[in-house]
Amino acid sequence: MKIGIVLHGPQVIDSGYARTILEKLAIYGDITATLGGTMGKTAVMDAGLDDVINIQCNLRPSKLVEQLMHKCDIVFLLNHGKNLFSGRRFTSIVAGNILNLNMKPFIHIERPGCSDEEMDPCNPKAIPHVRYFSKILGIKSSGNEFYASLIEVETDGSYCTRYLSGVNAGENIFINGIIVGKALTDNVSVIFKDGMLFSIDGGRLKDHGAEKLHGYENKIPLDLKKAWIKSGELRDSNPNTINWGDNFRKNNTSGTRTVLIDHDAKNTFEYISGSDPISDSAITIGDDTTAIAGNILYRFSIPLIGIVDGDQDCEGFMNDLYPASTVIVVKQGNDDIIGRRIKKDLFKHMNYSHFQDFGSLKHKVIDIAHDSIEQIIKY
Repeated sequence: MKIGIVLHGPQVIDSGYARTILEKLAIYGDITATLGGTMGKTAVMDAGLDDVINIQCNLRPSKLVEQLMHKCDIVFLLNHGKNLFSGRRFTSIVAGNILNLNMKPFIHIERPGCSDEEMDPCNPKAIPHVRYFSKILGIKSSGNEFYASLIEVETDGSYCTRYLSGVNAGENIFINGIIVGKALTDNVSVIFKDGMLFSIDGGRLKDHGAEKLHGYENKIPLDLKKAWIKSGELRDSNPNTINWGDNFRKNNTSGTRTVLIDHDAKNTFEYISGSDPISDSAITIGDDTTAIAGNILYRFSIPLIGIVDGDQDCEGFMNDLYPASTVIVVKQGNDDIIGRRIKKDLFKHMNYSHFQDFGSLKHKVIDIAHDSIEQIIKY
């Protein structure tokens, strides 16, 4: 049997149950496992599963399932939501976005290892297989038959509203991986006007995040039904940071090769693994980007120069920056301005460039940001 597995999010990896399920299923067939999402990739590498789980793909879970349906006999989706309801809702959305849902048996495993763990069929073909694999994995089935639905959005003229589930007051709200606000209550909805994020009912909108979401001056509209929205932390169960630098870094003999990561933390892996030689250093633009990319770059022994404007939504992740890193705090809203200058003056509008050494690069960046600097933090 050819068994396809799509893993979603870091929690199912960090819990250790992803490894257990992979090992048990491998007895019954050939495994093809894949995962999307930046922090999930980090979790896979921390767990030493990167030789088993493909982390090179950036597709949505529904597209990953579709790919595996074409080459596997059965497909599993492994998820660990904040609660059973949010996990079911997530899988319903995934199933609802699959073009030919009944192509192959499709099974959902939610919150393995928890008291409310469950396994359920996502299409009619999966029903007999659930009974079989439920016994093998020791995960009970709720008895539910398949469920699939598209995101429901209320429309009123030019306004669209999407209600969120499983939100707790105080959590960050992410749209397509960008922090766009904070929940003030447990009942939150996001409101778009003409495809643009307009407000957050039950929460506080982060204007800067909304600007990033829509490409700043490009004002790119989004389809609220297709947007990836979540609340909470990027990685709720962050283990001790692991350093893989000795295995990945290459020595450059011609100075330092630097990558510019400008509000694009989700592609950090691609930036550093797709370059040859691998970058020695990085410049990151934006608070969220510096926090998330820094957490990844630490593992590759890559120091960074971060340009932030003091937004502390991801403050906890700032603890994992590689030694010699420097974070430059600039006046509110100036990180984007400084980022554009850096890309123009130092990178000539490219994503990579060579410099004499990291120290001299740091001085060049400080010179560019000089008038806006409020604080320099060295690691």
